[in-house]
Amino acid sequence: MKTEQFDLIKGVFEAEEAKEVLLYLIDGKIQFHNRRIFSDKVRFGTENVDSINRIKELEAMREQILEVIDDSKLSIHSQIHIEKVADSKAA
Repeated sequence: MKTEQFDLIKGVFEAEEAKEVLLYLIDGKIQFHNRRIFSDKVRFGTENVDSINRIKELEAMREQILEVIDDSKLSIHSQIHIEKVADSKAA
């Protein structure tokens, strides 16, 4: 299947700009998973273990990024790869 690629982040950033961009993305993903956890709890009475684990990974990544960013200019490149997968229900 064909993979589509998109440049989500591409450029050179001052340290504060880099921190703002990267943490915004990570915090947005954490919020997304928190909403999924809440929704699953309300709708089904279950815990979304995948989202709980992903939040832990994202929080660790957030800390690692904060350790990497200092007062230097940073070149950041982030690509999104999207590929259609077969629907297991259709088989």
